[in-house]
Amino acid sequence: MEDVPNSVDRILESAVFGVPDADFAKSVIAALVPERAPLNEASTKAYVATELAKFKNPKR
Repeated sequence: MEDVPNSVDRILESAVFGVPDADFAKSVIAALVPERAPLNEASTKAYVATELAKFKNPKR
């Protein structure tokens, strides 16, 4: 799953992992290392949403 955030221009590196979630047992979270700050969270989330299934989209 890291391939999608890593393909975003200005993201140097990413890590995607699951954390406990009360509703779905686990939720996906992504940690991103920007090439330079600031990184636009809304546009990055929008791009990732077009590339991954809804249940794979990071919540945070």
